[in-house]
Amino acid sequence: MKSAFRISLGLALFGFILTLFLSLSNNIFSTSLIRALVSGGLLFLVGIAVQWILRLIAEPGNPLPPIEPPSGRESIGRTLDLSTPDEQDELNRIIRQSETPPTAEAAFEPLHPPKLTTKTDQKAQDLADALRTMTEK
Repeated sequence: MKSAFRISLGLALFGFILTLFLSLSNNIFSTSLIRALVSGGLLFLVGIAVQWILRLIAEPGNPLPPIEPPSGRESIGRTLDLSTPDEQDELNRIIRQSETPPTAEAAFEPLHPPKLTTKTDQKAQDLADALRTMTEK
């Protein structure tokens, strides 16, 4: 257990020093120190977590119990049926409907939008008044 803390502490110290020196060139000392402390703490926690996971994997004396599938009423709600119902008849009906030719009532009729026109008979005084009104608002 002591060696786990020593390794994690060494990793944290290495991260602290590396972050401090790399951050000093771009930041003031207090900002660099805060960032170095945060990186050291995070590396310490990551080191502890990795060692704990490796210890769990490598420990042969405590195997996990085998998982047995539940049977009877206990299995209700615990299994997932990934099969979908057969919808072939509905798909064939949709395809048949799309293949029917359109009737004469639904013939193509183009749109007739109104034409855009501009007013050319505006007086210069009216335009100047409109511009004054817009600039005052």
